[in-house]
Amino acid sequence: MEAPRVLRAEGGIGGEREKVNVVFFSGGKDSFVALRRAQRGVLTPGMASIPTGELPIVLLTVFNQDNGLVGQEEVPLAWIAGIARALRLDLIAVPQGPGADHVEALKLGLSHAETSHGLCAAGLVFGDADAASGMRAWRETHVAGALGVPAFFPAWEEPRDALMEDLTSEGLSVLLSSVDVTLLPTHALNVAFPGAAFDAAFVQTLSDLSLPAHNVHPFGDRGEFHTLVLPNLLDSALRSEILSCLNRRRGDLASAATDARQPPDALL
Repeated sequence: MEAPRVLRAEGGIGGEREKVNVVFFSGGKDSFVALRRAQRGVLTPGMASIPTGELPIVLLTVFNQDNGLVGQEEVPLAWIAGIARALRLDLIAVPQGPGADHVEALKLGLSHAETSHGLCAAGLVFGDADAASGMRAWRETHVAGALGVPAFFPAWEEPRDALMEDLTSEGLSVLLSSVDVTLLPTHALNVAFPGAAFDAAFVQTLSDLSLPAHNVHPFGDRGEFHTLVLPNLLDSALRSEILSCLNRRRGDLASAATDARQPPDALL
C-alpha cells in the first residue's frame, strides 16, 4: 500500500511543530472558495469562539492509489501538487485503495503529517455549501467526529453570487474538468464540456437553456460537472498539459454523445 506523504511548497510552513487548519482540497471551485475564505479567517458561522481562524493552512487531497486520480474531478494528483506549489501551500497527499476505509486513510495521513512534519491539525475545512447534499452532517459525524478535530464550512449556504465573486476576483481560470452525461440533456453538452470556462456567463447560459425542467443545477451541485481552478502562478508547462488533456476529454465526450444518438445499424 502506498504511504501518505507531505509535499512541501516553497513558502510553505516552516518550523518543527505547528498547529494548522487542513483544507480538504480537490482542486475544484468549492474547495478553492473554502481555501480563500479560510485564509481570510472566515470559518463556519457560530463557531468563531474556536481560535483557529488565524492558523497557517495546509491542503489535504485524497487520491485513488491505483490510478493516481483525485475524486470526481478525475484529475491526476500531479496536477493538484502543481496547483499547491503555485499557491505556495504544503499538501498532504493521502492514498486510498478501492474498498479502503476513508476515515482510516485520513487518520494515517494526518498522523504522518504530525509525526514526520510537525503539522498538527487544529481544524478541518470543507467546501460544502448546499444543505441538500447531506454531506455536512456526514463530515461532522464520520470524519471530524472520528478524528476528534472540529470541522468548518466557510461557504455554507452562502449566496451563489458571493461564491462566484471569490472565484472571479483574482482573475483565476476555472474550467470544467469532467461532465456526467447521464445528468445533462444532450443540448447542454454544447455548453458544459471539459475545458469550458466556469464563470458568470456559463451559469447564465445554463439557466437560459431551461434546464430546471431537467433538474440540472447551473453550479453543478447535483454532480452534473466538476471543475478545476488554475492559479495565475501555475507553471506554464503544467497549464499547457492540463488544457491539452481537457481538450482531449472534450473530443471523447463529443464522440460518445454522437454514438449514443445514432441507431444501432449506423454503428455496424
